[in-house]
Amino acid sequence: MANTKEVLIEKIAAIQDQNTLDYLTELLSQINEEGFFEITGEIKQDLDKSLSQIEKGEFETHENAMKKFLNGK
Repeated sequence: MANTKEVLIEKIAAIQDQNTLDYLTELLSQINEEGFFEITGEIKQDLDKSLSQIEKGEFETHENAMKKFLNGK
């Protein structure tokens, strides 16, 4: 793991673009004490909506989606 951290530190240190650094700072600030990303309100709403759609049967199986994609329909 130390090697992974060293590689990340080197890559971050090499970043010159402030927008990228700001994005990484925001991303890392979302990690909780247990090391997991916190789910934001907007993402939670999207997940709840998706789960509701699944419960109502309003979804497409992967198999059917791939058939439509491969057949161009």
